[in-house]
Amino acid sequence: MKMILQIVDPDGQIAAELPLDDSRVEIVSLPGHTYRLIVSEALDVNAPTPTGPRAMRFENDLVIDQIPSGYPIQLSNFFEACPADQLCTLEIAVPGKAVTSLTPLNEP
Repeated sequence: MKMILQIVDPDGQIAAELPLDDSRVEIVSLPGHTYRLIVSEALDVNAPTPTGPRAMRFENDLVIDQIPSGYPIQLSNFFEACPADQLCTLEIAVPGKAVTSLTPLNEP
């Protein structure tokens, strides 16, 4: 299953696309940026994590786990670095499911 983390700047331009493999990913959150976790294939219901990616708060970081690589993705300082007028957003896009969108205001 292919997954990428796309980072979009406040102007809507793609700043980076990081393929996610079997390694830990830690990104420093920047105000106004959108972080899109894109899963390119439908999830296997028999896989160890059939529910798909899950986001949760850990102190001021946003951690995404239950992903096929097995390693979490960490958006460092997501809840502190992004003021209300420049919110950070995490979007999780999985085929066959509605896109999940999180900001520091609607934390998991």
